Amino acid sequence: MIASPDLTIRTGDTLPFVQQYLKNRDGTTFVIPVGTTVEFLYRTFAVPMDLVEVAGLVVTAATGLVRAQLNPVLPIAPGRYQAFWRLTLSTGDVISFPDGAYLWMQVTPE
Repeated sequence: MIASPDLTIRTGDTLPFVQQYLKNRDGTTFVIPVGTTVEFLYRTFAVPMDLVEVAGLVVTAATGLVRAQLNPVLPIAPGRYQAFWRLTLSTGDVISFPDGAYLWMQVTPE
């Protein structure tokens, strides 16, 4: 059985964004502390490249919901991408989700 992507978007969408509920290792909701900044980072599987960093935001702290607005001016080519969320707490501590892994983001053609 082939695994499904964690996130799927379509090339050419005029309002591309990704969002996800963050979970702790045990599967429980990660409650996002006040003052946390959010980034969404990704890179292609096909060709090694630097990580693309996109500012994100906390939608609902109590449910761990985060969102990032991708840049519609610089469309993402169709393909498979590694992605993760990076949160910087007000203390300066940094946490990545998923912990120790990557999300699979699939970008489909128009």
